[in-house]
Amino acid sequence: MSGSSGRWWSRTALAFVVATTCSTAVPAPTAGAVSASCVRPQRAGTAGSANVLGPAAAAAVERDFSRRAAAATATVTAPKRVPVNSPAHAKRVPVSVPVHTKRVPVSIPVYWHAIGKDTTVQGGSVPDSAVQEQIGVLNQAFSGTGLSFALAGIDRTLNPGWFDAPSGSPVRSDMARALRQGGPADLNVYSLGATSPEGRGPFGDAAFPWDYAQNPVADGIIVRPGTLPGGDQSDRALGKTAVRMVGHWAGLFHTFQGGCTDPDGDYVSDTPAEAYASTGCPENRDSCPGEGTDPIHNYMDMGLDSCATEFTPGQIARLQQMLRVYRGIEV
Repeated sequence: MSGSSGRWWSRTALAFVVATTCSTAVPAPTAGAVSASCVRPQRAGTAGSANVLGPAAAAAVERDFSRRAAAATATVTAPKRVPVNSPAHAKRVPVSVPVHTKRVPVSIPVYWHAIGKDTTVQGGSVPDSAVQEQIGVLNQAFSGTGLSFALAGIDRTLNPGWFDAPSGSPVRSDMARALRQGGPADLNVYSLGATSPEGRGPFGDAAFPWDYAQNPVADGIIVRPGTLPGGDQSDRALGKTAVRMVGHWAGLFHTFQGGCTDPDGDYVSDTPAEAYASTGCPENRDSCPGEGTDPIHNYMDMGLDSCATEFTPGQIARLQQMLRVYRGIEV
């Protein structure tokens, strides 16, 4: 899915389907918010699912990535998936790919853009302390990857139109053109309402690194204010949404990318295949029999914040390669 369409981040929005027993009507102060008990993630690979790439689009990305990596003498192959309990298990990226971690982590400047529709925390006026705590959560989650994050600045804009602009709208592009700072190696974070065109809000959006060359203004991530540490987003207020979004920004797919049927899935060798996103923290779930227990504790799944605790070595190797190839970050 090309980033040249100009529709900002709609392809990676973490969209949810409202269960038939839930009302889609929500009060104006929390437009787009739906409680965790009333939502069910779309199954990976289904038509219209906005949180994963289709197999053809993912394969096209992988071809481009492999070509660029080979040109940089960092050839990456993607073998077919086999069950994790098989001696021949070597799904997607070979586990022999080394993880390069410098003694001193590479520091990523973070430009935080707090968009508000009013002066309340729920309306987007997040305190500096919450932003600092979120940076701390990022540093903890990425501590084994060779990356660290340093707050380069916070700017605040009171603009209800920007706060409520749905994913993929021209208003999002106008906002980014006015606020975005830095280049491909700089992380821009926008905290705002993050609603979808249908009025059902994802918890966050992210731009993939391979889209930067064609659409640099769209580069960055979006998080809903209530997902920051101490926020009001119930079981998603430990800051893990931003961790997942930065994972996308660094080139990682969801662990359920491709479901059980795509032999390449998320192109990482040590994440067992997963049919669809997890909800809650379903220990020992095995949604793709024979592939191993679902990686429900992975940051790139979508369970509760308290359940997300890890990246795998394969994911670390892949994000490091992606950052070198597409963002010029030598990890």
